[in-house]
Amino acid sequence: IGISAVLIFLGYLGSMNSKEYYNSLILPVLAPPAIVFPIAWGIIYTLMVAGAVIIELFTHNPSAKKEALNSYWVQLVINIIWPFIFFTFKMPTAAFVWLIILFTAVLVTFRRFYKLNKLAGITYVPYLLWLVYAGYINLGVSILN
Repeated sequence: IGISAVLIFLGYLGSMNSKEYYNSLILPVLAPPAIVFPIAWGIIYTLMVAGAVIIELFTHNPSAKKEALNSYWVQLVINIIWPFIFFTFKMPTAAFVWLIILFTAVLVTFRRFYKLNKLAGITYVPYLLWLVYAGYINLGVSILN
C-alpha cells in the first residue's frame, strides 16, 4: 500500500497545474468540470489498491499471485506517466496513444485479478469504464485543440 501511495503521489506531481491547463482547452461536449477528476481518481486508486490487497492476501498460488501483482505494478507505472504526457508536456495526442497502452495493461490486470478472485477483478471495472471516458475526453482534446 505504501509503495502504491508513493507511486500515485508521483503521478499527482505530473498533474499539478492541471486545472489551469484543462480549463484553457477546447473540451468535448461531455467533458466534466476539473473538480471531477480528483474525486474519480481517488475512488479508482482506492479500488485499485484494494484489488491488489485482496490478491495479496487471498491468493495461495505463488506464481499466479506474482503474475497478477506484476500486472498491477506495470499498469500503475503506465498510469503515473500519463499525466506528465498530457499536463506537463501538453501532448494530448501522445497521451491518447499512451492511454490506449494503459487501457490494455489495466485490462490484462483485470483479467488476471478476476481469474484469481472475482471481487479483486470487480474492483477494476470502474477503472476500465473511466479509462474509456477519459479516452473520449483525451481524443476530443486532441482533435479540438
